[in-house]
Amino acid sequence: MKYRACKKCKILTDEDKCPICGSTDLTVHWEGIVAVMDPATSDVAKVLGITRPGIYCLRVLE
Repeated sequence: MKYRACKKCKILTDEDKCPICGSTDLTVHWEGIVAVMDPATSDVAKVLGITRPGIYCLRVLE
């Protein structure tokens, strides 16, 4: 299964639209991965601007 990254919020999904922002602008061209369990206590989530739990890419290539 190939995950796609939302170009707006960078969450990884196997759905046809982003579960966070609802965008359909998804791509298979991404790098890196980070899993955020609790954005309120995660320094990484704060640096990346992540406010909801999930699995995100570090960079969208397109």
